[in-house]
Amino acid sequence: MATRVTIRHVAKAAGVSVTTVSDSLSGKGRLPEETRKKVLETAKSLGYQASSAAKSLASGRTGILMMSIAAPETAVTSMWNVEFFVRVMSAASEVASSRGYALAMAPIGDWAGKTTIPYDGAIVVDPVPENRLVQRALVDGRPLVTVGRLDSTVTSSVDNDFSAVVSEVLDHLWEKGSRRPGLISSPVSASYAADCVQAYEGWCKVRGVQPRLEVVSGSLSEDTGRQAAERLLSREDAPDSIFATLDRLALGASMAASAAQDVMIVSLGDSSAVAGASTPLTAVELQPVEIGRAAAEMLIEQIEGEQSIKSVTIPAHLVVRASTEAGARPTN
Repeated sequence: MATRVTIRHVAKAAGVSVTTVSDSLSGKGRLPEETRKKVLETAKSLGYQASSAAKSLASGRTGILMMSIAAPETAVTSMWNVEFFVRVMSAASEVASSRGYALAMAPIGDWAGKTTIPYDGAIVVDPVPENRLVQRALVDGRPLVTVGRLDSTVTSSVDNDFSAVVSEVLDHLWEKGSRRPGLISSPVSASYAADCVQAYEGWCKVRGVQPRLEVVSGSLSEDTGRQAAERLLSREDAPDSIFATLDRLALGASMAASAAQDVMIVSLGDSSAVAGASTPLTAVELQPVEIGRAAAEMLIEQIEGEQSIKSVTIPAHLVVRASTEAGARPTN
């Protein structure tokens, strides 16, 4: 078994002290440039690699990134059933690991604000100001990246262009013959939901269409989606299509609409459940893997001083399936 090269091996080969090697590798101390260069070349030739612990000590960092799902006004447990969040977390974790960091999930509630676990920065999905991890990161002065917007000038964000997304979806439904599109929205305290509601109402105003809107609360599940769709479909001016701002809500709407022919369904967010439904649902692919990667890269670059605060928009695209193709009707 090969012996791991340590700082002592480098010191012996370079003919200097362990302290000199340490200062040379960390960039600290007052050393002649020739000495520092000699140590670095020796370390490279020997294949020396600093341990994660040593790097953390030298940089003053912990190597830990915190992540939280704000889940405004919703039951937290329901979030773990949403494929979008799982894919964002998995992608962020892969990037963190490849860059020498560990991604730790912060439970919702008082824990995030009271824990003494040290960390270098945080990622919060669907942020709201009252989220404990958001509050702690801002108070601690730690780099913070949000998936979705937070009204703060000291945070970076990764997001989709939901105004463009909503217009694309509603234009698609219009082309398929829908003249009474309805919207089932998540709580508007999340920026993506607020953007969708605003874009929907603006589109309806331009088209001269009466808005048909239901905003859910509590658990974001198939059941709440089904109940919201039933309320919409029981109206005298019931919608002939429904756009839902979460895949689970769209699946619930599909259940409610199963007895009502020609009701088209679109999901904001694609998933295996949406694609594998008895009637596969048309969906907006938000690219959560790219979102997770971008959030983690941005956070690490800020921690390491390589990047300033900025915002990134990840493109989304519509995936057309049977739920709008089969429900197409001639235009009036």
